[in-house]
Amino acid sequence: MKKASLERAQGLSIWTGRTMSITHVNDVTEDLGLGEGRTNQNFIAKDSASGERFFIRVGSDLPAYGVSRVKEQAAARAVEAAGIGARVIHTELPDVLVCAFIDGRSLTEVEVKAACDGKDAALLASLSATIRRLHATPIPAEIASAAPTEQTWAPPDLKRWLAYAREGGFRRLPLVEGADELLPAVEAAAGPLSPAAFCHFDLLPSNVVCARGEGGAAPTVHIVDFEYCNVGQPLMDLAILAMGCGLSPTQERTLVSSYLQLDALSAQQALTFQCVKVLATLRETLWGVVAEVSGSSALSPEAACKYTDENYAKFIQAKAEFERAAAAAAAAAAGQPATELARGPVEVVDLKALSDRAYLDHFGVQKALSLAVATVAKERPANPLLAIAAAIRGQ
Repeated sequence: MKKASLERAQGLSIWTGRTMSITHVNDVTEDLGLGEGRTNQNFIAKDSASGERFFIRVGSDLPAYGVSRVKEQAAARAVEAAGIGARVIHTELPDVLVCAFIDGRSLTEVEVKAACDGKDAALLASLSATIRRLHATPIPAEIASAAPTEQTWAPPDLKRWLAYAREGGFRRLPLVEGADELLPAVEAAAGPLSPAAFCHFDLLPSNVVCARGEGGAAPTVHIVDFEYCNVGQPLMDLAILAMGCGLSPTQERTLVSSYLQLDALSAQQALTFQCVKVLATLRETLWGVVAEVSGSSALSPEAACKYTDENYAKFIQAKAEFERAAAAAAAAAAGQPATELARGPVEVVDLKALSDRAYLDHFGVQKALSLAVATVAKERPANPLLAIAAAIRGQ
């Protein structure tokens, strides 16, 4: 895939008469501070004569993910017109988008956390303003025509990916079970919807490029990578960014307050954001599940499983925090004191720091395995290993 994509990038008609050097982004990630493509191949092209650089994305439609390059290219032009995206140089369907290279580096989790801790007020202000401009961008016809007819707090891809996980028989994690009950509860607790807007839906820090100003000037922030853009709820982009950076509850409130241009969030606004974060973490986990089931991402099978597991841990944490907050809100509405269970943030689980046994126990592996072994030992099938695997899948 990488070789074919490189040949495609090298053979573009816009390079006629020019001497170009084209390098895969993965080869210069550390030097340029760029993110790596998970569903496409990305390249940096440089004109040997002028030194001008370009960013090339090569990737076809991905039906499993609902990714449409027509929509992506329309979104890229829209954000260019809004002044927050890269200049679009050339497009070719079904698979090529060439943009001017943005001088700057992708944001890091450390930078976003520092901004939300009050250590970089200029960055927080520029980031918030850019996201507001993103959501004020007129919705291109190519996206509006494919937008969901019914708006919900959940991003449009979530239910599609959940259905794909079910149809693909995904049972490696207890993710699909209970979703039909969880989603309506979260939607109800989140409260009334905001006006729908142009949303990114993959606003991870690697998709935000920042150029630091000189002489105390405010940093310039651009947003890139619009594969998943759609019409939806603006707070979802904030939740995806918070999730991707691993922000604490206090840091999250600072980010959202800055975006909303408020001194502080009300109790309902804070609860709404917690609800949206549950949906964001579930969506990101399901992205990994689709990668596992479909094999259509640029990740290896092992990397896809790792991505799913990392985001599943975030989902479990967000879900627990939501349940505590919802319980506290219900108690307050009934005039009752909040219980200890409803107070305080849930402890973040660092999966890498756990022992092997603790890691397996966290996901219920030992219990599931013990039940399966006990069942198979009673039934005495011809192939116990296959029977154990089948028993675990059926739990």
